[in-house]
Amino acid sequence: MSTQEANPTRTIVEEVPGWLTLYSDGTVKRSGPPEAGPLLNRVAPYNEPRNGITVHDLTTDPPIRVYLPEKKIGPSPRLPILLHFHGGGFCLSHPSWVLYHDYYAKLATTLKVAAILSPVYPLAPEHRLPAAIDAAFSALLWLCSVGTGEVKASSVVEQLHETVDFSRVFLIGDSAGGNLVHEVCARAGSVGPGLLDPV
Repeated sequence: MSTQEANPTRTIVEEVPGWLTLYSDGTVKRSGPPEAGPLLNRVAPYNEPRNGITVHDLTTDPPIRVYLPEKKIGPSPRLPILLHFHGGGFCLSHPSWVLYHDYYAKLATTLKVAAILSPVYPLAPEHRLPAAIDAAFSALLWLCSVGTGEVKASSVVEQLHETVDFSRVFLIGDSAGGNLVHEVCARAGSVGPGLLDPV
């Protein structure tokens, strides 16, 4: 049954064929072409290490997915951390998709990093810019508060607090995420001194 038959008052306003449809009643349908399906499946978090990492979803604002390499036994140097903003034209994608999970997992075990963080930022058109920028900057501020010990302790936060060199925070992003890196860095450069300590 066509959209018109199901709801004769609803029409398509904008469309990215195979990916996103915006209807006149404000609803949004996100799909993806069938051939992309295996890459768009979501990977649930897991506490038991798989291939040297664990994956955690933090209920922060915004929510943050954390990829942690297995903790080394004994003393080890503090390591840098990556804060990654996913792509998707500000209107698609999620850090839990298989394509990002596999990418983060490889980075977390290949690079010498304490962790990789990826915030779940609000998507357009429901949440227009600067909502994604605000969320991305909030994720950076949250990381700063982990460094100062202001965040309520959990096993993930404790591991970050113990292993991260907060003077080496690297922002990375693909596609729209690259734009977020620029915007977050520009905003960070305009805030008063001390707000981003110890990052």
